[in-house]
Amino acid sequence: MLANPSFVAKNQLNAIVTRALIDDDFKAGILNGTRRQKLEEYPLPDTIQQAVLEIKADDLNHFIFKMHELLRL
Repeated sequence: MLANPSFVAKNQLNAIVTRALIDDDFKAGILNGTRRQKLEEYPLPDTIQQAVLEIKADDLNHFIFKMHELLRL
């Protein structure tokens, strides 16, 4: 289980979700296997970055649901 994400980490997770909603290229990268490269722009703690990388999602809605679970920790 992850430790409680910091305020900054939660803001970064929100930024990732928001960008995925408005940027089709970013969304495609998040869903098609280049997620690690897309996340390089966001300073996330290693444990949270790993949790985001481990999300298995076929579509944006499922990815956002899983990100919301991380935000609730």
